Amino acid sequence: MASVVYDMAGKMVENLRCVADQSPGRLPRRIANELRKLADETSSIRQVLVDAEKKQAHDDKVRDWLAEVEDVLHDVENMVDELRFQVSRCGSRKPIITMREECKCFSICSDRLVFCRDIISDRRIKKCARELHRLGESRRLLDLEERLEEAAFGGLWKTISSSPRKSLNIGRESEKERILRYLLFSGDDQEGVPVLPIVGVGGFGKTMLAQLVYDDDMVRNHFDLRTWVHVSDSFDFTLLLRKLIQSANDSIAHMSSENVGDDSESMIVYFHSEILERRFLLVLDDMTMNENCTWGWEQFKGHLSSDAAKRAGSRIIVTTRDPAVARMTGTIESCELSGLNEDLSWSIFESFFPVGVRQMPSNVPVSEVGKKIVNKCGGNPFVIQAISGMLLFRDPETQWHVMEKDLSDIFQDGKDILSKTVELSYDDLPSNLKKCFGYCSLFPKDYEIDVQTLIKLWTSEGFIKLEEEGYECFLNLLWRSFFEESKRDEEEDKVTKCKMQNLLHDHAKSL
Repeated sequence: MASVVYDMAGKMVENLRCVADQSPGRLPRRIANELRKLADETSSIRQVLVDAEKKQAHDDKVRDWLAEVEDVLHDVENMVDELRFQVSRCGSRKPIITMREECKCFSICSDRLVFCRDIISDRRIKKCARELHRLGESRRLLDLEERLEEAAFGGLWKTISSSPRKSLNIGRESEKERILRYLLFSGDDQEGVPVLPIVGVGGFGKTMLAQLVYDDDMVRNHFDLRTWVHVSDSFDFTLLLRKLIQSANDSIAHMSSENVGDDSESMIVYFHSEILERRFLLVLDDMTMNENCTWGWEQFKGHLSSDAAKRAGSRIIVTTRDPAVARMTGTIESCELSGLNEDLSWSIFESFFPVGVRQMPSNVPVSEVGKKIVNKCGGNPFVIQAISGMLLFRDPETQWHVMEKDLSDIFQDGKDILSKTVELSYDDLPSNLKKCFGYCSLFPKDYEIDVQTLIKLWTSEGFIKLEEEGYECFLNLLWRSFFEESKRDEEEDKVTKCKMQNLLHDHAKSL
């Protein structure tokens, strides 16, 4: 609601000053002066509407306060509309210079007597101003902070030419090198296809690390085919075979599966005769431990122990949060991701303030506040990213300490930091971006979303007014870590496709 009220308040400030300043002689001076005072009161209360939006979801008093502000602004809006109409009716009159001329003019035209005595009486204007002043005073009891709306940072997005995607790789260089050695150089001294699990808590960058390896040029050249399957809660053996077969068709010339049926038996025969003898890389992403996944994995594993599979040099990577999955699937030692140290965590934070986007504050006390904020993130790259994305829209001198205090309260028990960060990030969004994000729950998990199509859908739903604004809205969500870049147009320097992390997709579903 506050995003709507914020825009309404801005419009009222502009209209009040416009009527007061551009109607010389058509309004009594005292009325014009009261309009300017009302504009100042409206402008003052507007500065806390963004913070009210963030807090009203969890504070009934703030929600009621916002509703009162909206009611008063509607009264102001109606009065301004009446003023504009009446001023336009008086457009042919000569300017009113003195009180005597004003009274003389009123006595000539009885319909204008009502206009000047009632509609634009200074009592009516003062009443609105008093209401806004009262609400402005009560905002202090609600602990509302002055903050800027996203629109105030409109120029920010025009300077951004890249996404923050690479920052999640900071501090994972040694893990990447180890995985590359496993894929490219390790011997085949075990039965079947070797399986390397990547294990870590949510937000540690397991999928990102696997993606970096998967896209590496040496890996591309080494394997005949590469296949990525998002597993999550469901290990569908038939779907896995279908994806492997489709990947083979796309990657290997003269290879066709036109005669392969949709039944699992036909696909198994094709898998053994055409795929197992080729060198493939398979990534099973975000695998969880449940009966479905256990059964599906046991089915698949039974087809990986052939001599042909061993000779081909194929490899499998499994990403998971659950050590039990790593024990079930792994044939070699897991790659366990831990939290980043303070220096690496600070490096991720700094990557959100590159030259041309927004400078890191040079003020030493402010930088110290930034370091306190980063240290509360537990070395979790996703949490650092999300918090950094929010700080892009806060003034370092006046608002970073507020974030530091909020995080101290929210992360006090050290539990569920990831889910709390997602909730905090969502609450920090303007209303229109909350709608844009929530809409994405309609896409399946791990779905690769076309950015231009998404913008058209947002526009058709009325979440944004113009498609031209859509990419800035998308960038806003991207830098706040609600999306991950999956493809980009290098010539245009724009992200063309994106995905949502499972935790964020779950949050969107819950709204």
